[in-house]
Amino acid sequence: MLNRLLICLLLSFVSSYSSAKANLTDSACGFMLMPCPQSLQVSGGDYWLKPQITIFIQGMSNPRRNAAIQRIRSQLGRLENFNLTVFEPVKQKHQADIIISIPNTKSGEAQSGSEYYLPKLGDNEAYQLTIQASNINIKASSEFGVIHGLTTLMQLITQADTRTDPNEKLPSSLKLPQLNINDSPRFKWRGLLIDSVRHFIPIKDIKRQLDGMAAAKLNVFHWHLTDDQGWRIALDSYPNLHLQASDGLYYTQEQIKDVVNYASLLGIRVLPEFDVPGHASAIAVAYPELIAEKREYQMERHWGVFDPVLDVSQSRVYEFVETVIAELASLFPDEYLHIGGDEVKPDQWMKNSKITQFMNEKALTTSSDLQHYFNQKIQLILTKYGRKMMGWDEIYHPSLSKQVVIQSWRGIDSLNLFANRGYQGILSTGYYIDQPQYSAYHYRNDPTYNVNDDTFTLVEGEHYRLWKLTIPRLKGNPVKGHLVIKTNHQGTQAETSSGYLQLNGNSFRKVNLLTFNQQADHTPNDQLTLVFTADSWMGPLRFEIEPANNNATDDQFSNQPMSYANQRVFIGNTYYPLRADEVIAPASLTVALSKPLSQHSSANILGGEATLWSEMVTPENIDLRIWPRLFVIAERLWSSAIINDVPNMYKRLDTIEKYARQVIDLQHKQQRLMGFGKFLGVNYSDETLTALSNISALFEPAHYYTRHHIKYQQEQYHQQARLDNLVDFLPVESSVLIKMSQTINAYESDDVSALLNIESSLKAWQRHAIQLQHSGFDRAKYADFLSLLHNTERLTTMGLDIVNGCSDKDLYTQQEWYELAYQLKTLQQRQDEVVLAAIPQFLKLLTICTDQPGR
Repeated sequence: MLNRLLICLLLSFVSSYSSAKANLTDSACGFMLMPCPQSLQVSGGDYWLKPQITIFIQGMSNPRRNAAIQRIRSQLGRLENFNLTVFEPVKQKHQADIIISIPNTKSGEAQSGSEYYLPKLGDNEAYQLTIQASNINIKASSEFGVIHGLTTLMQLITQADTRTDPNEKLPSSLKLPQLNINDSPRFKWRGLLIDSVRHFIPIKDIKRQLDGMAAAKLNVFHWHLTDDQGWRIALDSYPNLHLQASDGLYYTQEQIKDVVNYASLLGIRVLPEFDVPGHASAIAVAYPELIAEKREYQMERHWGVFDPVLDVSQSRVYEFVETVIAELASLFPDEYLHIGGDEVKPDQWMKNSKITQFMNEKALTTSSDLQHYFNQKIQLILTKYGRKMMGWDEIYHPSLSKQVVIQSWRGIDSLNLFANRGYQGILSTGYYIDQPQYSAYHYRNDPTYNVNDDTFTLVEGEHYRLWKLTIPRLKGNPVKGHLVIKTNHQGTQAETSSGYLQLNGNSFRKVNLLTFNQQADHTPNDQLTLVFTADSWMGPLRFEIEPANNNATDDQFSNQPMSYANQRVFIGNTYYPLRADEVIAPASLTVALSKPLSQHSSANILGGEATLWSEMVTPENIDLRIWPRLFVIAERLWSSAIINDVPNMYKRLDTIEKYARQVIDLQHKQQRLMGFGKFLGVNYSDETLTALSNISALFEPAHYYTRHHIKYQQEQYHQQARLDNLVDFLPVESSVLIKMSQTINAYESDDVSALLNIESSLKAWQRHAIQLQHSGFDRAKYADFLSLLHNTERLTTMGLDIVNGCSDKDLYTQQEWYELAYQLKTLQQRQDEVVLAAIPQFLKLLTICTDQPGR
């Protein structure tokens, strides 16, 4: 029995990045490029790039030509292994090291022209990059393709070796491979939303993110400018919006035009969001007469969804909206304008007798009908000003025009529904980068996710088991769902079974069954070990249902029957309690999977957008929250769907992170170090900062919205809460733990020397934990941090115990291994803003050593 319990404790304790299996990859991804090109062929031989670089450009407008030259000059100047001495344009092609041409140049795009085309949806962004013995060539059908080709070239240059040219003996030349790349994007809409409302983001920080977007070949900057907590754009027509509802933090019209122009030179469209009819608290402060409930309003400081909503029965509301749209259209040239439309609370509408009378007169039976009436009027206004409507899921109505683009935060079910009904849409679910989530999770998230499984109904006599699942959350209603395990015959092994998960009424999705063990009689009361994984809108999930441990002393479910003692789920890196009730005599249940997209409907999926909502984001950590993982989302939106090798992705991401930091000048590393210094206080020493930087590799922010919910419980979920704690400057994903996972995998593959590396790292972390605990921190102010350090010391001690047990197979009894595993699991079952993310690594190492005790 003890052996069985030990096995149960050691199942599937592997983070998403370490559990991923190598899948189909393409030879193009053998180079450290991201996004991975569609086609790359190496022709053999090298090209030597010298410090005196000349460039010939034909077919580009002067503004983009000049901007491209300046950008390349700046990026080359940041290279650490290359001493750029000259970078200049030349007038003769044969004189150039780099030759850029747009063969089918339109008159407006001539090299000598001053006019240039604004980026728009559907632009041809393809390019060809050829490196041969004599020069480098980039050809494209548009300026936007040229920009992408130059980006790929800079990535190749960044990782080039510095060698001596055997012919000219120049030690500072860069060695580039001779190759040919033909590349184009898979999706035409590849975006990033930045919320400048909840926390204001200055222009210099916005422009830096645009530089990063161009480096990742993204082409849409979705600028969220209005919401409950503020109005961030100065309008001449309604000045009270920025004068009374912005705290003085807003963008002038000149700043807006500057950003639009800056983005355009990079090939990036700027899409403004004017959120109506809900999320209107800021409008209510400035112009309360436009709101359904007429009263005086104060600035909203808290996060959440609030009551103020436009009085859509009033003509002056439409006058207001049209005037705002007219002014926005003069500032933002893109053909699309986002109206928000999400999370509209209808309470003020339903309590207003004039509005309900208006609904009766217009034969509008529901609040959804009323919002659709409003949206139809807004669409006419947008058309008048040459703009197309875009909004979130909630704008959908059976009578909605097919010309409207829907952005989905509700997920694949919602997006597929719209696409199958003829609407164009983009996916944001799974790309919410304000939530800490692993890059591998984003990488698996495809806008055209499809299923091949047929819907089926459970009927009596078939071999299946059914559970009702409940995941209590720290804020809001619990997540509820069903798990179905269907076996193909009387067997019970995982390979003969299929599992299906449904959460919160969404379609069922097939799960990855890691273990499914039960006794031979298949009775519902069997001692069951069940571990499975699945992706959800919350992030990657790992469910664990194990036999109860009768020796447990700190069971969170002590008020529940013992059968629930070892039920839990991890959302990414974060523990959540779980209740799984098996249905003994289940009624008929239809297992309906997401309706597949037809080939015609797939064409309606324009792409996707990462979203950065700023409740927990400030100018001090914005780069840290976006980079480098946005490159992973960019690759999913650019590269072929068959490019899905997760280990290869992480290998390339490690190189691209350095490129982003050193060449593009993104600030994620600087923000981390500056934030750590701010957290330590004014009197910290370099030694203390180094210790914190090193030991922080064991920590990650809690995944999903765990941090938001904890702050809500602490009454710190508002605009004025301080965001200067350790967790605010932790990277979303520890690159050190990714490498640790690779080291543990090497040990599993019989590289015994890897164990020495693991031991060395653990001893260093242990020293840092002890050092920091004795650094004189104020025990009241730093109570949480000191508790984290204490737990870190416990973890490193247990990690070293595991290493010793791996080295000496006779060191521990089975009972002692069990106790060690149980202590790690107990340490893991915490819900804090900071997670000891290294625990799964050492649980995996423990598993390896107990499964193979003789190594």
